[in-house]
Amino acid sequence: MERSREIFCEIASASRQVVAIANNYAKRKDYKSVSRCHFQLEEDMRRISVACQCLVGILDKLPPEEGPIVDDRIRDWVGTHEPQECLDTLRLMEELLQQDTFTRIRQLLRRGRGSTATQDKIKEAVDHFNSCKGCFHFLFSTEIWNNERAVQKQQDVPQPQPRCHIVHGENLEPRFLAPARTDINSANSLDPAVHRGGDTEHAAQGGSNIVVQAEPSAIVQETVAYQDRHGATQRRHELKSGKHGEEEKLEEILKWLDGLNCAEKHDVTLSLRQADTCKWLFDTTKYRTWRDGANGFLWLRGKRETPEFY
Repeated sequence: MERSREIFCEIASASRQVVAIANNYAKRKDYKSVSRCHFQLEEDMRRISVACQCLVGILDKLPPEEGPIVDDRIRDWVGTHEPQECLDTLRLMEELLQQDTFTRIRQLLRRGRGSTATQDKIKEAVDHFNSCKGCFHFLFSTEIWNNERAVQKQQDVPQPQPRCHIVHGENLEPRFLAPARTDINSANSLDPAVHRGGDTEHAAQGGSNIVVQAEPSAIVQETVAYQDRHGATQRRHELKSGKHGEEEKLEEILKWLDGLNCAEKHDVTLSLRQADTCKWLFDTTKYRTWRDGANGFLWLRGKRETPEFY
């Protein structure tokens, strides 16, 4: 179990590292096409990081007699090869984001692939993650983590004691306050990269250690601020994409109107044309005169069967 705990710590660290590298890449390249898959990458890595930290906290309390009973699904998944595959996938995503274009081209040519390296490394990393997302399915199972945290909360909450029974001069034992439940699919306060308001502080007062927990309002404020920033950025990109879609629709309408105008002009041109020449040409006097050869200067400046005729 100790090795499993180390792997999950490494997975959480690798997921945060992927987000950090992707942020630096987006700032350096400033690609407009990066934004949508960048949000997907941040959201997926955040959920993986929080799930791994929850799992580490559960494994810290093994065996069961020292803590809550662990879900059998967690025990079964820890014994599979998928945790190591998750770690390998995240490390490969780090390499994709850190690789320079020249090195990537050489690798593709060495493998016999004719296509050049894509410039959007974030999209390349997201595509690789989506292709290997099957091994991460357990970390996205939110009902398991929420159920485990609910069990821990019930066991960690101390029984309230009436204040009127406290004897004067009695040594007060320090008591840990129960942490508020936070679901993984909401803004999780367990992720140190997102929230830092849930840590406890120790202060020495009167020779006894008193544990002081941070105010829950601070955690709520940080959570709301994070959601506001993330939501505002998403709305901004959705607005840009909406404008782009409107421009495409307007361009299609203009092309349709242009084609309609050309069709109308074509119909007008056809209406201005004379009747079919072969219906009246042979009945004209000039044609009969030329055909009989009386006047050679008419029509093609020559008689029939002369070079000028052809």
